[in-house]
Amino acid sequence: VKIPDGSFSRGIHKVATAAEFKRVTDELFEETDLLLAQKFLPTEFDWRVGVLSGEPLFVCQYRMARGHWQIVKHRPDGSSREGGFRTFEVDQAPRELIDIAVRVNRKVAFVGRSMIDNVEIAHSLDLLHIPDGMVVRPQDIRGFDPKRLVILASGSQAEPMSSLSRIAVDNHRHVSVDENDTVILSARIIPGNEKPIFRMLDHMFRRRALVYYENSGGLIHVSGHASQEEQKLILQLVKPKYFIPVHGEYRHLFRHAALAHQLGVVSEEIFLLEDGQAVEFTEDRAHRRDPVTAGRVLVDSGSLEEIEEVVIRDRKHLSEDGVVVPIIAIDKHTGKLESQPEIVTRGLMSENGQELLLGAREVLMKTVAESNAEENSDWGVIKEKIRVDLKRYINKQTSKRPLILPVILEV
Repeated sequence: VKIPDGSFSRGIHKVATAAEFKRVTDELFEETDLLLAQKFLPTEFDWRVGVLSGEPLFVCQYRMARGHWQIVKHRPDGSSREGGFRTFEVDQAPRELIDIAVRVNRKVAFVGRSMIDNVEIAHSLDLLHIPDGMVVRPQDIRGFDPKRLVILASGSQAEPMSSLSRIAVDNHRHVSVDENDTVILSARIIPGNEKPIFRMLDHMFRRRALVYYENSGGLIHVSGHASQEEQKLILQLVKPKYFIPVHGEYRHLFRHAALAHQLGVVSEEIFLLEDGQAVEFTEDRAHRRDPVTAGRVLVDSGSLEEIEEVVIRDRKHLSEDGVVVPIIAIDKHTGKLESQPEIVTRGLMSENGQELLLGAREVLMKTVAESNAEENSDWGVIKEKIRVDLKRYINKQTSKRPLILPVILEV
């Protein structure tokens, strides 16, 4: 199916019932039911594809808050490409919140770089209509009556320096949360972000705000991800030669690939890939290539150079087992200790720390005493003996293997 490139326009028809929707689209289409997938989102959407003026037409109806149905159709602009169409909607939240704010006589303020940028782009493309005099600048928020204001802020995933995170800890220059303020988190909690998000919400609750966030009823936020039937729709429209699912965890990729296989619309091969697995496309075909290195690249603060694996391993070792620095003063003529050894530890001490240090000091003194003058005068030899004996003792006492860095002072 070739879908003409273009944008969707709203408000073509308004219908009151699903039956009327079918009647209107039957009249609209020259050929109906080229593809039909009805009611795959609970009572919210109906989709149909037919032919109008010799071109495929994508039609959707969705239920509005006021209780009527609205048909959205694709408006061709003359060009065409296989399987392509642009989304007919941007995020509904800003538009609907602006409509609600108008009805309840409140102004709207946008806070956060990404929020402001997205609103400006949507407004410039005429996808978001904002009445004149409706917007309050961020720098004017503190001087505005809070009972006549709605604030849309970015940072729903509790990114460390996002507007919402700074507002939660009262560290934002324009916005603060006071007692009985209403805070609505209109976003799904992305797996892995639970701790920072709930920590941010806890700060809101400490300020006695009325906080509403994700719940199983889906009353606050509707997922922006495609449902299974929407995935079927795009696959049947495009009828790809090759298919590579890319979004989500492996279980999501697997089920998406299985769905494509079940439909039987992929003419060649379905590639199920993980990070680092490569596919090469030539003029004739696509085929797997040897894996490449992929994953996180760690860099030092203030530098863009990649950290070597050995450095990462040493740092991990230090973080888990700590470091021990024994300091020993040895007479260069006699090879005997000048004073009792000193031991400095970091990341190792436990409840019996003092007993551990006393025992370690005795091990050091015994190692030096049992070594001859020649060994004690050779720093490389005596350092290695101290390292081996001390490592054995600490491992026996604590089950840890700290990094041991002997320091020899020759006097």
